[in-house]
Amino acid sequence: MIRRFIALLIAVILMIPAVYAESGQQTVFLRPGKSERIAFSVSASGSVSVSLADENGTQIAVLNKELACQAGENFFVWDGCLPDGSITPQGRYTLRFSQQGTVREIAVTVGKPSPMIKSFSISGTQVSPGTAWSLTADVNQPGI
Repeated sequence: MIRRFIALLIAVILMIPAVYAESGQQTVFLRPGKSERIAFSVSASGSVSVSLADENGTQIAVLNKELACQAGENFFVWDGCLPDGSITPQGRYTLRFSQQGTVREIAVTVGKPSPMIKSFSISGTQVSPGTAWSLTADVNQPGI
């Protein structure tokens, strides 16, 4: 009976796709271009402001001014990019979740960008069977 319970508990934990990190716990690692679900909790329902601070504690970006949250566990999805679309440089940062004077902080390490298509274009205005067309893609890493 206990073995079944432990096996079930392990299976459930492995199926949870979010990164769980609360204040003072593990550091979240992410690569720009690959979205991560970051778990955090708040004590009351309402809007939460999510900002990013550098290693010195200086706020460098507001990632979401009014993230709607419920009391308890919530998730913030971040792709490692700043609001202007630029990639966050590699380094150590802090995500700050602020609500009514209460701030929760989660350490984040940003690594090298994930392989991603920056843009693509298709020649011609219409793609249809039997006609020649080409696809051009601009990628962030050679060999993709």
